[in-house]
Amino acid sequence: MVVYLDVLFFTNVLMDWVTLLAAARLGGAKVRQGRLALASLLGGVYAAGAALLPLLAALPVRVLAGATLCLAAFCGERALVRLGGLYFLTAAAFAGLAAALGAVSERRLLFAVALDEGGCNESYYRMLSRLRRSLTLLHGCVAGLVVTGVGEFYTKDVARDMVFAANQSGCAFIGRPLVEATGSLRNFRTQAQIGGTDEVTAFHTAVAELIGRLEGWEKPAPIRHILALHASQRSTSNTLALWELVKSALPDTVEVEEICLRNGTMADCNGCSYTACLHFGEQGGCFYGGPMVEEVYPAIRRCDALVMLCANYNDALAANLTACVNRLTALFRQSRFYDKRLFGLVVSGYSGGDLLARQLISSLNMNKSFFLPPHFCLLETANERGSLVKLPHIAEEAAQFAANMMQH
Repeated sequence: MVVYLDVLFFTNVLMDWVTLLAAARLGGAKVRQGRLALASLLGGVYAAGAALLPLLAALPVRVLAGATLCLAAFCGERALVRLGGLYFLTAAAFAGLAAALGAVSERRLLFAVALDEGGCNESYYRMLSRLRRSLTLLHGCVAGLVVTGVGEFYTKDVARDMVFAANQSGCAFIGRPLVEATGSLRNFRTQAQIGGTDEVTAFHTAVAELIGRLEGWEKPAPIRHILALHASQRSTSNTLALWELVKSALPDTVEVEEICLRNGTMADCNGCSYTACLHFGEQGGCFYGGPMVEEVYPAIRRCDALVMLCANYNDALAANLTACVNRLTALFRQSRFYDKRLFGLVVSGYSGGDLLARQLISSLNMNKSFFLPPHFCLLETANERGSLVKLPHIAEEAAQFAANMMQH
């Protein structure tokens, strides 16, 4: 583990200040900001010293250091002993909270949201707000989710928002992480018919299957082959400029394959019957054939990670990329993509990049079963030609995204 002394120092200064302030408030003592600041600085120095000299982290030394901080902060107070006791109790409470939060890391999570008649849930929105304000709250977690509704709408909309917010907060999602149930359960009619059962049993079976996959999930093998799909013109595309920055930061040991879907020959899905689609999929093809079957299908089979390079056209994926996603159904009928990672680069001229990220989540993670690593999507805003490479710190952001790709 790499420890940065400056970060360690300032983090402990802040935590010591909060702990001493809490002890003073609880003990009814007058708060002397100068003394609190001095004591907090001493705490930061001690933490940095303990990182360099492990002997300083021994329990007797830690107790002595805590007593020294209390003396520096509360010297002259009549209730010095009581304030010291409150300080140690508060510090222990904070340590317990940190341990509890740490226990959440690297855990399997199952989100469950029940929507009311209006498609809302107040507790869910409070959780969503908390997730959106942190980039690390769910670091190391892997999740699935179950959403139920009283009506026929909003279940998938809520699920997409939840997955995007949790993913931005550091949570990964297994492929096909969602089980949703509308009020009538009509969305389970097909599964019920295939299984020879009723809709309620089909719903319960789907939840049990999701939990089983979540419990048995294992991290995919390291990335050795990346496939990037796009429908942009290289000479003018800010999206491809961003991809070049990310690609240049990838290790040389990773093979990168790019396919452009801009040539106009990408026909959309014909809507074949289930049996017809399954038949073509078993043959390794699709009703339409063409570059989708000749190039994209084999590349999908080879890759460990799929990177979707998405320019924001009217708050939606480009038509050729949408057609490509739809045409993956035949390949999906043949095999699942649970062990293949999904990443996205989205560049918007104005705003709305998160809308495209949600489209990638619903189409490729929720439907086509690609694994969603934490922080799966890099979102940028650049309008004029060539303006993306001029954004502040863009090279560092691209390099960090590339490192995240290889880490997960």
